[in-house]
Amino acid sequence: MLVLWAVALGAEVPALNAQVLPLSLDGRAGFALDDGVIAPDRQLSGRLLFQYVNRPLVATYEDGRVVAGLSDVLALDVLPSLTLGRVRVGLDVPIFLGTWGDELAGAAQFGDLAVDARYALLDPDRSPLGLAPSIRVALPTAGTVAPLGSGGFDGSFGVAASRSHGPWLFAANLGVHVLPEVQLENATWGSQVALRGGASRALGDTFGASAEVAAQVGLADSGGDPAASPVEVLVGGWARLPSDLVVRLGAGRGLTRGIGAPAARVLLGVAYEPSIVRDRDRDGVLDAVDTCPAAPEDKDDFADLDGCPDPDNDADGVADATDGCPAVAEDRDGWEDDDGCADPLTVVTVRLLGEQGQPLDGGTARVGEFINHGAEGTTGLSPGTYTLVGEAPGHHSGAIGFDVSDGPPREVVLRLTAVPPPKPTESSRVVITAAKIEFWDKIYFDTGKTTIRAQSHPLLTDIAAALRDHPELRSVRIEGHTDSRGDAKKNQKLSQGRADAVRKWLVAAGVAPERLLAEGFGESRPLDAAETSVAWDLNRRVEFVIVERRP
Repeated sequence: MLVLWAVALGAEVPALNAQVLPLSLDGRAGFALDDGVIAPDRQLSGRLLFQYVNRPLVATYEDGRVVAGLSDVLALDVLPSLTLGRVRVGLDVPIFLGTWGDELAGAAQFGDLAVDARYALLDPDRSPLGLAPSIRVALPTAGTVAPLGSGGFDGSFGVAASRSHGPWLFAANLGVHVLPEVQLENATWGSQVALRGGASRALGDTFGASAEVAAQVGLADSGGDPAASPVEVLVGGWARLPSDLVVRLGAGRGLTRGIGAPAARVLLGVAYEPSIVRDRDRDGVLDAVDTCPAAPEDKDDFADLDGCPDPDNDADGVADATDGCPAVAEDRDGWEDDDGCADPLTVVTVRLLGEQGQPLDGGTARVGEFINHGAEGTTGLSPGTYTLVGEAPGHHSGAIGFDVSDGPPREVVLRLTAVPPPKPTESSRVVITAAKIEFWDKIYFDTGKTTIRAQSHPLLTDIAAALRDHPELRSVRIEGHTDSRGDAKKNQKLSQGRADAVRKWLVAAGVAPERLLAEGFGESRPLDAAETSVAWDLNRRVEFVIVERRP
């Protein structure tokens, strides 16, 4: 930049704002470019934009000397805005975190706070383009340690126009920037005509890119020096995150040697910006790509991106509102042809039951190539003859034949006979069944006591071995029971003591204590309610009930 202002610089900081590129509060087409659309009524948004600017104000003299009035700037612009009806109002609060130059050393200061307003004159939904006149007035709030404040009336008056075309948004701004004049040695800095233009393109739902050019044409007599007419180009991109957050990254540089046209500019911002939805029929498909912008899409997962309603998706003559299968055409075969669903196969439900009619959830049923794990399964079968084969743990396998015709759904039931559980014998004294640990003989105690007799130690040794060999038995309850003779409370205490004694014995034999529970039931659960010596002997017992088994 060839501009002589050493006298002004040597004497004092000139009253000009070398940050000549005001940032847009809510423009979607770039960083400094407004568009002709404003957000819906009462919508609040805000941006935080960090920018680093290199060489915005550096003078080069004819003798080759270079004077850096402002060589580097690090700034944060806080840009809140609010829409009220058709007016968008907002603030630009520039905070210069650091300013450097020949006479500066990283000084921080506020810039000129600006009030910005735009009015939606033309609605792009009803007009060929969006058009919004604007006004921006800056207040002289800047510090005096760097040339970053105008020092007088600073106002912009202009208009923003924009038009969308598919994923593209084109925008242009024209305005007048009124500034107090600053006389430099060979140039006059003052009011300007502001020209801006550019475009952005959405790259899917969450990403986009932009490019823009901003030019200021000086109105004062500048002697033909380009210092009063800076031009800058900016490119950038954005990413839309959840919760209406938008991240922006951009870079730019000056195309002329005017004041404020930097050697480089880098911008990084985050914003809260609810998307501006232009959707006349409110169907979620933007008018730019909506084939039927006045008729809402019916959102039924069929051709939902074109924006047009589809009353009969499968074109089978049954309206989607009553069509049970709107994506599959009715086959018109004389069976339930009014439900809209094709019926090339007969729906067959197979069920596996036990002898008492209980569902066998662990069973497996096979019909041809169809295999179902569980008590019940459904498949579609063509007309013909089939065989249902079933099996389940603890039951004998079985099979049943059945015929299928083209018709309504049907059910085939196969009942399986249970395999009797094994019984303990004198040679195989301990047997694990589905519900219990069964054993030969019984566990004996001293009369009226909890002391285990020595004759039961071999049996308990076998039970401990069985528990160690079957770690899948995660929890077993040792139950103590007495006969009905004597006091019920004493019998309850005795049964608990005997259950505890057995548990203690098994733990000592190497069974993990957390696998064993002990509970006494006294005389409350007799196997035989008779008051005979045979019944009493039968009711005095210890049982091992499986509480939890690892799958």
